[in-house]
Amino acid sequence: MSGGTTGRLSYTTSDPMARGTGNITVLAITAVLLSAAIYEGGLGVFQLLGMEPSGNLLYPFTGTFYNPGPFACYLALSLPWALRLISNCQLVIPKTISNEQLVISNLWDPVHNKLNYSLLITNCALIEAWIVVWLDAVLLPASMSRTAWCAAVAGSVIALLGNKVILFGSRLKDVCTKNSLLPHRPSPLILHSSPSPHRPSPLTLHSSLLIIIIIAICSLLIVGVYRMKQGSADGRFLMWKVAAGAVDPHPFEGVGWQNVAGAYGDAQERYFASGTASPGEILVADAPEYVFNEYLQIAIAYGWGWSLLMIAILIGAFVSAFRSGRYGIAGSVAACAVVMTASYPFQFPISILTIGAICIAAFIDSGKVSKTKFNINMERRFPTTTCKRHGYLPMRLLFIAISLGGAVFLAIDCKKFDQNVLFQTGLALHKSGQWEKSNEVMMDLLPHSSDPMPLNIIGKNYTELNIRDSAEHYLHRSTLRCPNRLYPHYLLMKLYLKEPTDSAAARREAKILLTKKEKVPSPAIEEMRKEAERLIHNS
Repeated sequence: MSGGTTGRLSYTTSDPMARGTGNITVLAITAVLLSAAIYEGGLGVFQLLGMEPSGNLLYPFTGTFYNPGPFACYLALSLPWALRLISNCQLVIPKTISNEQLVISNLWDPVHNKLNYSLLITNCALIEAWIVVWLDAVLLPASMSRTAWCAAVAGSVIALLGNKVILFGSRLKDVCTKNSLLPHRPSPLILHSSPSPHRPSPLTLHSSLLIIIIIAICSLLIVGVYRMKQGSADGRFLMWKVAAGAVDPHPFEGVGWQNVAGAYGDAQERYFASGTASPGEILVADAPEYVFNEYLQIAIAYGWGWSLLMIAILIGAFVSAFRSGRYGIAGSVAACAVVMTASYPFQFPISILTIGAICIAAFIDSGKVSKTKFNINMERRFPTTTCKRHGYLPMRLLFIAISLGGAVFLAIDCKKFDQNVLFQTGLALHKSGQWEKSNEVMMDLLPHSSDPMPLNIIGKNYTELNIRDSAEHYLHRSTLRCPNRLYPHYLLMKLYLKEPTDSAAARREAKILLTKKEKVPSPAIEEMRKEAERLIHNS
């Protein structure tokens, strides 16, 4: 493999991002992303030491986020990139002369008579990379975020062992085609000069065993993180199943970003009403504000088409970076894919813009791509050296534009709908006896919330208005929306007690209160059960 040096900066052709003379745009993106990671990580360390207040009183550190989970996931995005940069670069140190004045001859481009900005940015990025790695080493284990751990491990393996993975795949292909009559052609992914038939493959048995061991360790890691918080993991699986059903009523147009929670709540009602849910799913059901899977989140909000486009961009970015040997960027793309699978980075503008920047960097200076029929036709129309040097440039520019435009659009559209204002307004109207106005406010809240409490308030308002059928309807919806909640059964029991003919239904709800297992015990539940016991005893 060819390589080169600039001053004390060493680089290899397998990682153009690490070159001191590489694409300055990619280097600038690197420096900016690492700077943002340092700011977030430094703030997290200060919060951990008690020098800065946390964004959430329940957790010791959150950065600028309100939960250590998405905070740790954000830090994991830049870790593979930083590790690859460290493994491929050395710091360029200016020379000194006798009068102790610094001479930047190794940072000076004598051909163009100007500073080598690429080298300067690389120097800054390398220093930042070391800081990011140390911050992640402290904060990622302390965050207890399983998604961040998986993203960091997956991305780092790709960043550090990407070339070995290519060689491993090539060796497997050689083994599979050993007895083939077809002439052997080396894989287009191999960036090294192909070895002669008389020389052994550069991938040794030791390297192959190392890759197999890493795969086994990653598999054990996945099993371990699942067992660590099995209830939480099962809750995520239920969310994904329900979220997939939430897309069905609007598969093409979606419901809008601010209405995802309401669509999820309606889908969860339908799922539990079908009677196919297991007791374990009933126990872990909740009322989330987001579905912990951004592919499904986008599908609910905008339809399956936009979700598939998001997946295509990630795949294209990974392939573009990996094929050009920029394994650090490829690792960060893989980390983005993992984080988007099991967390909610699109709820935060900084995470959206970071993911967009990583995808843009992957498509920039990606090397020559394989020619397709369409590509060849475009080259005939535009017979420029640009196409020949950089592959199909228009297509890459299109992906860059989509990544940038999508990131900006989501960053603007993802502003969280303030559900608490509407809920508190409706609750205050309920307590003041303005039940009809309270219902109007709560009806406006329903499309934006998966929480069963608005349904409970609506049911209580109709109870006070002596509209029994409507009260029963909304309270029954509440029991389906989150089946492990006991409060709607208590409200139904109180509703049925108002009519002597409904005494049997009241006793039924009282038995449910006494027998149903709650998700989280509380003194309020004990009070409701005591009242249910008195009802059954007196009857």
